[in-house]
Amino acid sequence: MISRSEYLNRLVFQRRSNGGKGTFPKIQLHNFPVGSEIFEIVVKFCYGWKVDLTASNIAPVHCAAHFLEMSNYLEQGNLISKTEAFLSLVLL
Repeated sequence: MISRSEYLNRLVFQRRSNGGKGTFPKIQLHNFPVGSEIFEIVVKFCYGWKVDLTASNIAPVHCAAHFLEMSNYLEQGNLISKTEAFLSLVLL
């Protein structure tokens, strides 16, 4: 997931630099803005699984993508651009 999320990437590498090499840092997202169902959608997206964006989940998925900083800066077609494309298709 760190290859698609600037936020997680930053957290992992900060923890690794503080905790030494070869350790797997434990990361807790206490202030994650949405629930576990939306986090599951984000995880599936990160691992290349098919993700169904719908009118009922698009807003929380978009919020999660922004929180996790999943922009095209790290990878083209990342989750922020996918949710924005969905929103513009639905709204137009």
